[in-house]
Amino acid sequence: MSIFDRIGTLKERLDDRLGRRFGNCAVCGKPTRSHRVGSRLQCHTCREADDYPVATDGGRDIRERVETFVANHPDVGAMQVLAQLDLAPDQRELVKDIVDESRDQDDSSEPVPRFEVPVGEQCCITGCHNRRLYPHDNSLCAECWDGEPPETEPVTVDDDLLAEAQAVAGDPGPEREDPPDPVLPPERFQDESDDEDDASSVDADNLLAAAMGDDLPTKEPSEEGSIPSTTSTGPSLAMPTSALPLGQLDAMAPAERRRAARKRGLEWPTTDEARDRLFETIAEVMREGDERVVDAPTSLGKTYTVASTRWGARDEITGDNQVVHLLATRDARDEAVEVAEEDGGEHFVLEARHEACPVAAGDHDPHPESDDDREVITTEGEAASEWLAHKCDAKGIPFSAAHRYLEDHNDQGAELPCSHDGECPAIQQWEDLREGDHPLVIATHNFAHVPGLRMGTNLVFDEEPDFVQDLTTDRVRDAVAAYLQAIDAPVTSWEAFVQLSRGDSWGDDAGQEREALKHMLDAAPDREWYFEEPRAHVMAPALARAIFHAEERSNGRRVGKTPYEPPRLDAHAHDDEGGIGVG
Repeated sequence: MSIFDRIGTLKERLDDRLGRRFGNCAVCGKPTRSHRVGSRLQCHTCREADDYPVATDGGRDIRERVETFVANHPDVGAMQVLAQLDLAPDQRELVKDIVDESRDQDDSSEPVPRFEVPVGEQCCITGCHNRRLYPHDNSLCAECWDGEPPETEPVTVDDDLLAEAQAVAGDPGPEREDPPDPVLPPERFQDESDDEDDASSVDADNLLAAAMGDDLPTKEPSEEGSIPSTTSTGPSLAMPTSALPLGQLDAMAPAERRRAARKRGLEWPTTDEARDRLFETIAEVMREGDERVVDAPTSLGKTYTVASTRWGARDEITGDNQVVHLLATRDARDEAVEVAEEDGGEHFVLEARHEACPVAAGDHDPHPESDDDREVITTEGEAASEWLAHKCDAKGIPFSAAHRYLEDHNDQGAELPCSHDGECPAIQQWEDLREGDHPLVIATHNFAHVPGLRMGTNLVFDEEPDFVQDLTTDRVRDAVAAYLQAIDAPVTSWEAFVQLSRGDSWGDDAGQEREALKHMLDAAPDREWYFEEPRAHVMAPALARAIFHAEERSNGRRVGKTPYEPPRLDAHAHDDEGGIGVG
């Protein structure tokens, strides 16, 4: 069979299939090749009319067949309709128009809201108002879920027990396997949470407080965003919620972190802005004469802010009073001094005894290798530096008082080497401080025991100080017993003192002794007693009063408090300076 015979056979088959001659007008059947519309041929007359053929297939209209099939299969495409209904290719445009019309009708029809289902319990599909299967935000309803819903049993939840269990921090409860939950797949999630975060503003103070370790404010979950329960209608619990995802922000680069914070409504403060806020806070405390703990992140510049400010030109802040900047260590003090020398104004530095006094530093202690050019100072056979350390550290005696006592009672009977050119530098610095005009004083925490630095000044502690006196029980007993003997108290031993202080009788001999002892505890020993009595301590009078007036607690212990004013053992000390409390 030749190629032409094959073409003729194919043409006959097409003619039988189309119900007309192949190549004729698809509308009227006339021979024409005037116009081609898609895969169809139309004559000029039918092209202007632009009408579809009313074709029939076995007595049934093709349009009716297509509409019925599309109604039963709403997601079907035009080519699938042609294949399923075994239609001719020239019917593709007709089928495509019918499919498009069907989809337009489906899109225009809106579901009727079902208001009997609460908003927080409806299906997560937009426009579907059926009740969701599970209380999760992304849970589907039974109609929208393709699979079979798991069998569930009604559970009665005790609201009180639930609230109590959720209020226990760090108790996640036992692990269990839950049935599969019909939720939306990841690709169908809508990023609605980001929009809500963008709309809400975050205060910069919250972020700064979180970085400082403070608790962030808690917020109640909203009615629509909360997780409802199918059996409980009680109020939702207030759960702590971070203002920003700090863990995620820390993992970002600085530029990305700033953009992420700005996206959530936060203008991330720069270092300069945070330092300005720190200075404003310090200035506010000084102006109001307030006592406040100012928290600030590490390396923000707390030390720099205080040391670099020219306080002499800020009388409206300081009230024309000195700013005393006390730091924890000598290294920190030296750094503050460098800052003050470069950027700050007039300042004064207080040095420790072993820094300012060569005798306290041990430069004149006896050494195995004798040096004729070096003057040795001892007292009672003990090196001068060790004697000073024992009196100041073990007994609490002020260095100025111990230094003057050493001048009069050293074994050599000589003038101390540190005083050859005048007053000892460790003592002279206090005279220079009182006589000069120094808006800023820089020292370490130990200088806070000086009343002149605490009273009538703007005292700034850099880092948290610790002034705890660590005394053993035996040391307290020895100091109190020595004090009772020094003031000729009715009882002179620790045991008798404790027994008398716990008595509650009146009118008898014990009551009279207790009343006499009560008045005698206000007496102070002689100045020499603090130096010559080995068991003496400057806190012995205050310890005795606190123990005598102690109150019994429910655990069998006794607690006592009393005001404590350190004794001024220096002949040049000022008496108009305050004291501290002891408990």
